[in-house]
Amino acid sequence: MSSIPFQGQNLHLFLDTETIGRRVGELAAELNERYAESPVPPVLMPVLSGALRFTAELLPRLNFAYDINCVKVSTYPEGDTPSLEPSFQLGFTLDLEQRPVIVLEDILDTGSTLTFLHAQLAAVQTSEVYTAVLLHKVDAGSILRPNWVGFPVPEKFLVGYGLDYSGRLRHLHGIYSLE
Repeated sequence: MSSIPFQGQNLHLFLDTETIGRRVGELAAELNERYAESPVPPVLMPVLSGALRFTAELLPRLNFAYDINCVKVSTYPEGDTPSLEPSFQLGFTLDLEQRPVIVLEDILDTGSTLTFLHAQLAAVQTSEVYTAVLLHKVDAGSILRPNWVGFPVPEKFLVGYGLDYSGRLRHLHGIYSLE
């Protein structure tokens, strides 16, 4: 299905699950190579709820020891109006001092969530912080550069595979652009 009607508009298939799965496998191979001999298991830090699907596909492909600390950061504390400052809804639950951390995020656009997380992780003195994103809107103006990128994408509103529109459409198996 390449097009889905939604609220009088069409969602157009942007990335299918086969393409996404293949790229997630390649990212897993890169992470496996990097952390195969790591003396300290890294902490994988999925940013909920968007990165849950990406993380669920990535984890079974990893061949190194790791710990998981899910976080939830809100930039929309009161409905659909973005705030100026992100805040934790679910924060750090592990001791992260002198541990490598890999933040897993669904999409990097403005970078406000990841900038907030990087500052919070610096404050707890992690040994290193890396970022793996499924999608990177390279023209969105973020100064952050992720260490691992699934797909560079243009300035489009994307939904599905964990990405939402007002809390909806995360369930779609591919990634769709809202036209």
